[in-house]
Amino acid sequence: MKHLSPPASEALDDLPLPSAEQHAGALNALVRLRDEATAKVEQHRLPILVEANLWLQNSELAGMPVVRMRGDSMGDTLRDGDFALVEVGHTDVADGGVFAIAQNGSVIITQVEPVYQSGRSTGRIRCTPRNPVYSQFELTLGEDARIIGRVAQRITRYL
Repeated sequence: MKHLSPPASEALDDLPLPSAEQHAGALNALVRLRDEATAKVEQHRLPILVEANLWLQNSELAGMPVVRMRGDSMGDTLRDGDFALVEVGHTDVADGGVFAIAQNGSVIITQVEPVYQSGRSTGRIRCTPRNPVYSQFELTLGEDARIIGRVAQRITRYL
């Protein structure tokens, strides 16, 4: 019987292997990303449980802080005990979405949209919990609250 491809040992010899410098460069880049994410987290004083890059392989999620949801204000979107990965580099609320917000020394997660008056931004945001039991409320950015980042992913323990 003829081989249509070289034997496995010969095929492996032909594969280009990364150099030690490339390995070191990749490792340094990961460490730098981790350190930058940690600095952002410390700046916002998030209650971090674990860094996503320790156990998630998706590079888009690596380095994002993980915040545990407390309470039922977000309904089925984020349940009590779920974890939210927060993209701290995404703080623009112009298109709305679910964001982590620092308010009075704590972190809240809620649906956010900007408030406009006469077609202009007022510097306020409307916070709308996804659970209809809770009422909407408004906050002034810079005074009442600051945007920490957009919730990029949830990790739930529920099926």
